[in-house]
Amino acid sequence: ADIDIIGTSLTALLLSSKRISMLLYSGLLLTSQLHNSQQLSQWCLHFISSNYTAFAEKDEFSVLEGENLAYVGEHRWPPLSYLQAVDEYRMKYSSKDNNSKCKVM
Repeated sequence: ADIDIIGTSLTALLLSSKRISMLLYSGLLLTSQLHNSQQLSQWCLHFISSNYTAFAEKDEFSVLEGENLAYVGEHRWPPLSYLQAVDEYRMKYSSKDNNSKCKVM
C-alpha cells in the first residue's frame, strides 16, 4: 500500500509542477530503463511526447538519444502534420486587408 501512495504522490507531483525540468523527466526515464521498469519508461516517453513543444525548447532535451529520441519524435504532440496544416491554412486564408471585419484566426 505504501508503494501505491508513493507512486500516486510522485505522479501528482510530476503532473502538477511546471518548474520540474526536462532533466528530471529524462533522468527518470533513463533510470526506469536501467532498472527495466517498462511501465514507468512508457509513461515518461508518453509525457515527454505529449509536451514536446515545451520540452524541445529546453537545453536538457539533448539528453534524449537513440530509441528514446525516435519515439518522442514519432509520437510528439502536436504532430508536424498538424503544424504544417495550420501554417497552410493561415497562408491561404490570411487577409491581406487588415481592415476586414470578418476574421477567423
